[in-house]
Amino acid sequence: MEERWGTRDNFDNLDTSQMDPRYHEFMRECYLDPMAANKEAGDREGWWEGIRDSITKEELEEAIGRSKSGTAAGPSQVGIGAIKALSGGSKAHVLAFMNACLEENKIPDCMNSALMRLLPKSDKGLADLNAVRPIALMENIIKIYEQIMVGRVLGRLMSTRYWTWDNLGHYLKGG
Repeated sequence: MEERWGTRDNFDNLDTSQMDPRYHEFMRECYLDPMAANKEAGDREGWWEGIRDSITKEELEEAIGRSKSGTAAGPSQVGIGAIKALSGGSKAHVLAFMNACLEENKIPDCMNSALMRLLPKSDKGLADLNAVRPIALMENIIKIYEQIMVGRVLGRLMSTRYWTWDNLGHYLKGG
């Protein structure tokens, strides 16, 4: 990355000042111009209104209800079943935690981690490392938070004339 962009900060900000001039036109045409046009349209049409509003009890309940029980848990080993069994008072603490993450624009490092596991692709088990695939097991609380936020973003995008299920479908099929 440093070789092409100069610094990580340049990459994060799409700053082409240290980039080989051969790539400037490509960056402008493919990224910078569309990004500026989309930002202008988004600001003008209110694409992102409501995205950063506090998460409601109803949103939390819906996301928990949609979560699939019986799946592997992340590092804390708190499964979806345990989250679904929480009382109203305990769910209020989860809701407060999620709204603090939203307000601070950050998930605590201790929750922003995953367990890496290898899953066998065949009956050979783990004996043949060429026949396994890795998975990352995230914290279920963070999966629920992500589900709420992605749902909000998709809802807003779908309400614009720029996004349709046709051009979003291939993103959704990925996971």
